Amino acid sequence: MSCIPPFTPYGFLPPGVYDVTFGEAEEKFAHNSLRSTLWANLQTVLDVIKNETDGKCYPLVLGGSFVSTIVAPSDIDGAILIDGVSQYSRWTTSIFMLKRGEEWRELWHVDLYPSVATANDFSKFFQYVGVKHAHEKNLGPTDRRGVLRIREW
Repeated sequence: MSCIPPFTPYGFLPPGVYDVTFGEAEEKFAHNSLRSTLWANLQTVLDVIKNETDGKCYPLVLGGSFVSTIVAPSDIDGAILIDGVSQYSRWTTSIFMLKRGEEWRELWHVDLYPSVATANDFSKFFQYVGVKHAHEKNLGPTDRRGVLRIREW
């Protein structure tokens, strides 16, 4: 049984980090043709990251419009958590992701960032509602929303 809670009236998950499997996230959020295509694109990008770096499946945090009730999100936003590995692995994975990020955004509509808790913690960034959605929903940009954490993919 999935631990993904019901959406808030604003269409977001309640604030928090929800540990789910890759399959649970797919079942909940890849429920129409566009979302299924975005999900397949995410899998493609994750395979590239795994195959072109050190072969590890780092934990993944997903947020943004994909993790909401929006019927047609424009992309999938997320962060790869690269804590707890050697400095060399953090460095090479970060550089690889930053070099390829624009290509992934344009070609696959997948926007992933390397995240390190002690430096650039994008897993926290994606927990904010943000300016665009705050304005649309009459919320504050620093109001919180929930994200998904997938430990293995």
